[in-house]
Amino acid sequence: MSDGTVRSAVQRHLADTGAAGRFEGLSISPGTGSPESRTAHVVLSAVVHPPIVNFLVPAGVPITVSSDARSELRR
Repeated sequence: MSDGTVRSAVQRHLADTGAAGRFEGLSISPGTGSPESRTAHVVLSAVVHPPIVNFLVPAGVPITVSSDARSELRR
């Protein structure tokens, strides 16, 4: 696993699910990759517009989420 394969997999998943059309400014953030070639670390950021507070923050609220996944090979 490499930084490039993780980023490519994330881009493919976001394209397949149409996520960019549902979240304003959706982007793959720096730090996405595989720091030690065993764990995929994914960081995404976007802007959301919560319906209850939208009039208070019309520009939206920036959010960032991160997730890790580790593969383990066994015989």
